[in-house]
Amino acid sequence: MPYEILENFNFEGKDYEIRLSQIMEDFVIRVYHKDQPANGYSYHVSLEMQSDLKILSKIDAVKNLANTAKHDIENKKWEYLLEAIKESEK
Repeated sequence: MPYEILENFNFEGKDYEIRLSQIMEDFVIRVYHKDQPANGYSYHVSLEMQSDLKILSKIDAVKNLANTAKHDIENKKWEYLLEAIKESEK
């Protein structure tokens, strides 16, 4: 699947890429580490919503989702979720 790299960043000594793909009428943002998804999260916005937000509110939903994806890596959201699931199964 073709993608565009929106940003490269380093966190705790690991290199990450934030990638943007278009799947049909949706933009999909995901963070990768060593060409593998860095976590189980993906962030989606429809082409229509992206366009409407940009025109009506000057909001770039793709950029905002990319920022959220980076923030989730830096705050270890996925690791905390897995830990909470593991604890709930005890």
